[in-house]
Amino acid sequence: MFLETLMSRNQELIECAFKLQQQQKIEPDTYVLDLDAIIENAKQLKQEADKYHIDLFFMTKQIGRNPYVCKRLVELGYSGAVVVDFREARVMMKNNIPIAHAGHLVQIPDGMIQGLIEYGVEYLTIYSIEKANQVNDVCRKLGKQQKIYLKVVSKEDYVYPGQESGVEIDQLEKVISELKTLKYLEIAGITAFPCFLYDESEEEVLPVSNMYTLIDAKKRIESLLGKKIQVNMPSCTQKQLIQKISEHGGTQGEPGNSLTGTIPNNRLGKASEMPAIAYVTEVSHQFRGKTYCYGGGVYTRGKMDNALVGTCRADAKLVKVEQPNCENIDYYIPLLNDAQVGSGVVMSFRTQIFVTRSHVALVEGISKKSPRLIGIYDAQGQLISELKG
Repeated sequence: MFLETLMSRNQELIECAFKLQQQQKIEPDTYVLDLDAIIENAKQLKQEADKYHIDLFFMTKQIGRNPYVCKRLVELGYSGAVVVDFREARVMMKNNIPIAHAGHLVQIPDGMIQGLIEYGVEYLTIYSIEKANQVNDVCRKLGKQQKIYLKVVSKEDYVYPGQESGVEIDQLEKVISELKTLKYLEIAGITAFPCFLYDESEEEVLPVSNMYTLIDAKKRIESLLGKKIQVNMPSCTQKQLIQKISEHGGTQGEPGNSLTGTIPNNRLGKASEMPAIAYVTEVSHQFRGKTYCYGGGVYTRGKMDNALVGTCRADAKLVKVEQPNCENIDYYIPLLNDAQVGSGVVMSFRTQIFVTRSHVALVEGISKKSPRLIGIYDAQGQLISELKG
């Protein structure tokens, strides 16, 4: 999906990926992250966000919840992480990384609420009175006040399967009335997902109905509370979208794929962000006219289409990739050309590393033509081997 963009804008990452594979410094099924490019993307995003007074919370599930990258982003001035679920919260807590937003796509389980509140989270999203009561009880016990967001949704909104949740917009007044009785909670803002999506026909990231539900909810809640609230507008957050977030009344964005330049509109290289990730594997065998390379890193919505196969960038051939059947485990990825066993295979496609079996190799210095492997991590941000220095 993104290989052509990677080939045109970050040849050095491709060369580094082949070299690491051929020298057997990384295993097949490894994502190589170009730390220099990630940091440059993050800087540009933050500069644009600061211009429009938009606060950014970084999302790291796409890069395997990598704590080293998180710490570098905090050094750049990012408020902290948005954690997609409670396990990601644990990774941030273990590595002492600030948590700016939790509970949106996945609510915090009962048994983790106290630990999270004690650790500290800027905003906690809830979408039921039951969960609000649980949080309020914990806060009462700890003597702490907690800022909360409401996730709002209308019947017209788009909801991804497996993410069904939210406060129905026609129940908003009733829910706010009940929340106002919970003394240890402050209704600080609202959120929805997705607020923006890439429109292939327009080749542009555009608002969807969820965002307009959010705007409606903002007006109603501010009227009920008599104060301004935060408006969290996630999905496709990137440099080119920051102004639109501001124009529509948003106050916060949550960049994830933009950090690695894998937002959908970069399929044609139209995004500002530099591609900063490559999937690296190895040819395993041939069978009935096809070549198979080791899998493990496939995300079902990845849209992989091509691969570079060879021993280095100079001799690599561009070949077609057959998307593995999502009903089966991706032990192997089929290639529609002959290739020598042991050859390196480099791809670039949409990913969510945290749902894979992949390793993550973090490389610094690619932009200076002196790449250095910092460390290898698993898909959940756990350090496997540190190679720095």
